[in-house]
Amino acid sequence: MNILIYVPAGHHRSPDQQAQAELLISLGHKVILLSLSPEGVLHDNFRSLGASAFSSSHKKGTSIFFFVRQVVYLIQFCRKQKIDFIFSHLQTNALIAGVATKFLVSKSIYFRHNADYYYLKKNKKGILINSLANKVSQNIIAISENVKTELFKENVSPKRITRINLCYNFEKYLLLEEKGQSENIKRRSGADFILLCIARLDELKRHLLAFKTIQKLNMDGYNCSLVCIGEGDNRSGLEKWIKDNNMTNKIFLDGLVSNVADYILATNIQLLLSYSEASNQAVKEGAFFNKTAIVCKNVGDFEDYIIDGVNGYFVNKENPINDSVQIIKKVMKNTEKLGIAGVKLHKAVINKFSINAVRGQYITLLKK
Repeated sequence: MNILIYVPAGHHRSPDQQAQAELLISLGHKVILLSLSPEGVLHDNFRSLGASAFSSSHKKGTSIFFFVRQVVYLIQFCRKQKIDFIFSHLQTNALIAGVATKFLVSKSIYFRHNADYYYLKKNKKGILINSLANKVSQNIIAISENVKTELFKENVSPKRITRINLCYNFEKYLLLEEKGQSENIKRRSGADFILLCIARLDELKRHLLAFKTIQKLNMDGYNCSLVCIGEGDNRSGLEKWIKDNNMTNKIFLDGLVSNVADYILATNIQLLLSYSEASNQAVKEGAFFNKTAIVCKNVGDFEDYIIDGVNGYFVNKENPINDSVQIIKKVMKNTEKLGIAGVKLHKAVINKFSINAVRGQYITLLKK
């Protein structure tokens, strides 16, 4: 079959979408990538797998005209490429594909990547697009249990929902991102214990709570530092907090980087106090290198593969600072136990999120 993987952006590495392509190709299908944005690294990576890759970014206009033109473009593209299935990632693409398939023989499958994010942000536009994407999508893939729960809340029929985890081929991309810079990252921090936060600089990721955790630990005599990877609208406010609280030698905002592997190898544990997740990728990437994490309970899909105190650590979602401080103090005194937890998390992540773990579900999905 000819399967189109339809995505918003082509300049991100998107390892779950790459792994999806790799899986579909291994099952004997022809895979084609189409992005709304200009071509980028994702297109190159797809071509290296043997897939075709295109962009529809030359179609521009205001919001409603952009949407209509993309629908028309997608209809023409699918007819020309004889597409059997459209795998749409994120709600905007799902909305375009859902409307386009009213005029196509192609079937639309929407991979929902958000849970309660837009509701917590009170983002009316995001909520509306979610609702419209739900209505026009023939089939919706819930990538985690909390996404599935959110779909139920939005009155989507269970008959249209299928639960399948995202999958990854960690060796395919993470090992290639190691640039030998981990020792430099360690030396710069000048700390006995280094924590890592990989997340957009967004208010719901709650970087300030992580900052205050590091501040409290240092006040208590524990030489810790925090390295943050990611960009977002909150950068200026976070930079100001770091400067005002004299934490410039303890907290580092490194922005977007191409060598995530070096950062994981340089640090001891991930600290992610996010309030909303669908299926977090960063913690899984850390697990590949046998590094564990501190995360909030009742967030995302963490409880699907993390066992508190065994292969990872949970903290209270509403008030995570004190719990985080106590956990970090304990693991600093017993780094051997921390290493064992990382190895166990690695096994759990591979068992649930490797290509082989979801292969059977994809075969069933396409047969349906």
